[in-house]
Amino acid sequence: MWFIFSVTTCGILANTLLTPNLPDILADLDRTDAAAGLLVAVSPLPGVVVAPIIGLLADRLGRRRVLLPCLTLFGTMGLVGAFAPNFELLLVARIFQGIAAPGRGNLAVVLIGEHWDGTERTRRIGRNVAVLTAGLALVPLLSGAIAELGDWRWSQAVGGIALPVAAMGQRSLPDVRPTARRTLGEQVRGAAAILRTPMLLAILGCGFLLFVVLFGVFL
Repeated sequence: MWFIFSVTTCGILANTLLTPNLPDILADLDRTDAAAGLLVAVSPLPGVVVAPIIGLLADRLGRRRVLLPCLTLFGTMGLVGAFAPNFELLLVARIFQGIAAPGRGNLAVVLIGEHWDGTERTRRIGRNVAVLTAGLALVPLLSGAIAELGDWRWSQAVGGIALPVAAMGQRSLPDVRPTARRTLGEQVRGAAAILRTPMLLAILGCGFLLFVVLFGVFL
């Protein structure tokens, strides 16, 4: 569970580390306030396309073979962005962080579902949500404090913590490959059938609206 909690926390770092220090970042890289929206948006946008692909790969290759590379890519790009000499390289680093993002938060919940059942599964998902909520509240404060004490680059470098988390997963996450050998078409058709469930469509619709509010209005 500590590994899963760490993966969940890494899943929110891309923007929670960035947004408190946007004015300092833009000023240091000689950009106007108009660039703030682009800098925030380039990280979550790739996930819209990549998330289904990550899910398919995790089903076919196993969780470990997808999750650990995603953590490694995210941590590496976090360090690249922290010491980027210009705005363009920071954007590129954040795009790659966005590509790695769906392989973290989503698969953390999948791991809970696969290792626990019944009431215990519900309890552990609740704890994971508590970690997520606490991270959303505390990480921006931590990022701002680090920037005040030092520089915005040091706050962005916190994203590199995904690298030791990947090392933790290397030791604790079993390398299990799925035994069912369904074709890609069968997987897609199965997902399409589930997506037609009215309750799931309602949940996804609410999630979409909340996402728009969070990134479009708040951040």
